[in-house]
Amino acid sequence: MGHHCLRVHLCFGDWLFWRRAGGFHYRGGLGTWPEWLERFLLKNGVTEIVLLGEQRDHHKAAVALAKKHNMHVTVTEWGYLRPDWITFERDGMSGNTCFTKDPDEIAQIAEGLPEPDFEVRYPDSFFQLAVNGLVADVGTWVFGFLYPGYRCHLLMNPLALYICTGLRKWKAARNSEQANSRVKALADAAERSPYFMFPMQIEADFQVRAYSKYTGLESALRDVIGSFALHAPTSRRLIIKVHPMDPGVRPWKRIVARIASEYKAEARVELIDGGSFGELATRSSGVVTINSTCGVEAIMTGVPVKTLGESLYDIPGLTFQGALDHFWSKAEPPKTPLRQQYISAIAACIQIKGGFFSAEGLKALVEDAAIRLDKGMVNFPLMKQQV
Repeated sequence: MGHHCLRVHLCFGDWLFWRRAGGFHYRGGLGTWPEWLERFLLKNGVTEIVLLGEQRDHHKAAVALAKKHNMHVTVTEWGYLRPDWITFERDGMSGNTCFTKDPDEIAQIAEGLPEPDFEVRYPDSFFQLAVNGLVADVGTWVFGFLYPGYRCHLLMNPLALYICTGLRKWKAARNSEQANSRVKALADAAERSPYFMFPMQIEADFQVRAYSKYTGLESALRDVIGSFALHAPTSRRLIIKVHPMDPGVRPWKRIVARIASEYKAEARVELIDGGSFGELATRSSGVVTINSTCGVEAIMTGVPVKTLGESLYDIPGLTFQGALDHFWSKAEPPKTPLRQQYISAIAACIQIKGGFFSAEGLKALVEDAAIRLDKGMVNFPLMKQQV
């Protein structure tokens, strides 16, 4: 399309997966990064910065410089819609989103938009995801001397992280039949034994670290279990579901059991590791989440949702706006017109159909992203006649 594309390599993993010219290395520390980047941006006449997430320290500095010099920032990450959608959003995500939360504006945006395409067209390859991540993160650790000033955003040594995650995934596969059976039994018995859900997130995720008051999941578990034990009807149960990509380092089963015991709610609180979130959520009395995309999935199926952190979808009419203590007895489902309008609006404006870890999905993602950047249509509905 005639645009000049540049890339700054901050670490070995950045360099490894860049397959074209236009790459520049930054080997200094975080302290001199803003000054170096400002010179780089101005020298090269940069007008648009694209980031994978905006909460890493290097990225936050880039966002600040973009604001200072009136440059656009576009942030990409895993999609708010799943499984084969990617977020492509102006300025920031979740708590930093600039996408409207006004129901009237959402209705205006959604008017005339086609139904989102929820057929799974670009399933990611977990094998490719795992191999790429392992090579990039472990390579960055092993060859750290090439970029002496770089400090990784991960909270664990990457080699230990992948070993632990791999072992947990192996154990989960061995126990999948048992987990699926338990999920089915809970869902089938929902009418006579109703339950609420709390889907856990990855503790190191910036959704928790940057967009909530929590420094870890244990304090969130304590808030949710404590509130449930003291304020939920005694006929209700609380099902806590471990995130499928949890590295398995923290003994969540023991932690949940201890907290539930402190509140004398052992018989009403259960931890599930495995099985389908959707199957459980659809039959639940409501979903409490920090700010997981599971909340969007629950809203789509008409299930009441309460968020504990900053989230894109925490909007009157979509989520419960009262205190957590009141949610257990006063939860209301999202309003039907608004939830349909909202899903159509975000699908058209800030989501792209595609995927990072499949060849066809990446091709579709790149083509759509390039058109949006070229036409200045990030955060706006991109209709076929505009392509």
